[in-house]
Amino acid sequence: MLFRSLMNPPLSSQILGCLAVGTAACLAACGTAGSPPPPATTQTHAATPSRPGSLPPSAASSPTLSIPAGWTSYTSARQHIGFYLPASWTVYCDDASGASWLLVDSGGLYTSCPNGDGQIGIFVESVIGTAPPTGLSLISTNRSLYSNVQTTRATVNGVDGTRLSGDQTAGQGSGSSQVEYDVATNGRTYYVLAGVGGISGARMATATEVDQFVQTLTFGG
Repeated sequence: MLFRSLMNPPLSSQILGCLAVGTAACLAACGTAGSPPPPATTQTHAATPSRPGSLPPSAASSPTLSIPAGWTSYTSARQHIGFYLPASWTVYCDDASGASWLLVDSGGLYTSCPNGDGQIGIFVESVIGTAPPTGLSLISTNRSLYSNVQTTRATVNGVDGTRLSGDQTAGQGSGSSQVEYDVATNGRTYYVLAGVGGISGARMATATEVDQFVQTLTFGG
């Protein structure tokens, strides 16, 4: 999971091995469950608590919005996206923090937007058009740093996109596993990049949890 540096040092040297700055380094979210959140509105919970192609279908995909029991809603006007997440997960950096992405902390690692390199979580960024995001370095744009790359078609809330997964074999974060989703709709492309394993002692969402999270996304704005 990669993202660009903000200001301060990494959370820990172990986490630094997972996520790093730049395209050549590699590894690279709260409300109440109910109806899907409307696009481009304010967040519903305090922050403290694709490209389509001729690919095989993904077993993790679903054409309809599916909300797991107990998950709560969140809407990001900044990223033009809404989603649901477990009550124990927290969204950070969805403000003028200097980050171009928002971070869903699934492991209770942070108490505020983490600055610097070496952060772990689920990163979400949307951009106008189809260009890669400015703050994330993706599996799809750094394939040479990964092995076992799998690419499948994914349908997210009725929108066709792409799901990639891979194991990093070179650069900082070598040995980590990641999942990426790319979905283009309404003139924007939405990117989700998550670490799902390979870092000893780090609390991360599983690939199944990331797939469930992505299936709650709603796009707008």
